[in-house]
Amino acid sequence: MKNLTLILPFAIPPAEFLADFRKSLNMPALSGLLAGLELSTQQEFDDFSPALPHEYWQAGLQAETPANSPPLAWHFMQEARLPVSEGFWFLLQPVHIHVARDHLVLTDTERLDIRPEESEAFFAIATEVAQEYGLTLQYGNAQQWFVRADRWRELRTCTSAAASGHNIDIWMPRGDGERQWRQFQNEVQMRWHDHPLNQEREMRGLRTVNSVWISCGADRLLPSFRTSAIWNGKAASDNPSTLLIDTLSSHALNSDWGMWLEQMQTIDQQLFAPLLADIREGKWQTVTILISDSRRLCELRCRKVPGWKFWQRGSLEPLFGAAA
Repeated sequence: MKNLTLILPFAIPPAEFLADFRKSLNMPALSGLLAGLELSTQQEFDDFSPALPHEYWQAGLQAETPANSPPLAWHFMQEARLPVSEGFWFLLQPVHIHVARDHLVLTDTERLDIRPEESEAFFAIATEVAQEYGLTLQYGNAQQWFVRADRWRELRTCTSAAASGHNIDIWMPRGDGERQWRQFQNEVQMRWHDHPLNQEREMRGLRTVNSVWISCGADRLLPSFRTSAIWNGKAASDNPSTLLIDTLSSHALNSDWGMWLEQMQTIDQQLFAPLLADIREGKWQTVTILISDSRRLCELRCRKVPGWKFWQRGSLEPLFGAAA
């Protein structure tokens, strides 16, 4: 038998909507699962933490240790099948920054909707700028590029997910290399401004790709890194034993709680229902569910499936209790 861990970023509902969600959130499978789980640990993170709680969990870091975004660039490069054996690399992401009333705000990268051919064209321009600054760029995928900058190893950065929806002044890189980074970023922004691709995107009603975001600098693989598969709608028994279900984050970061509710129902039907059936058939030895929002991470654990409290009526109170 196997041990199963599920990570659900932004599954903790916002406290201000609890009364409404208690009435409208119908998740019978999750209710059944929670009847057999108990709160094991809870971590609290600072409101201005440079990464989200589940990002630190994936890196194996605790709430009291973060002073920087998790050093995961090498891991992301490996996932993108890029060879890396030396150098200090950062994750580099094409992003859209929009102007609010008196400050600049980073848009959720999941809402950028950039096609691979567009990303490759913008990457080619960024590569020209990088060469002028003595930097090396590598292309991972449409939303993940990488930059080698050995002299920026002391640069403190924030992940784009943590900064999304916020005034970027609070989340911009700080420390040694900050000035050089801003010069590079500004040069990329100028060359992308009014580019035909951006003009075309505006005509299609899409956000322009007008800046780059840097985070997750690393010069080695992190020993504590927790590998997880991305859940893709299959039954839990068909997937690896650690699953990341990251289909709620974008809705929560954009305060789209109607879509958040719909996605919660989808997860219950497509993931939790078959998982509960598998548990009742004895296919899992232990189950752990990690739920989070932007500043806390709660671990719910069942140590032994034979002790599952199937006679108890299911309830979502553990989920609601985490939001209180």
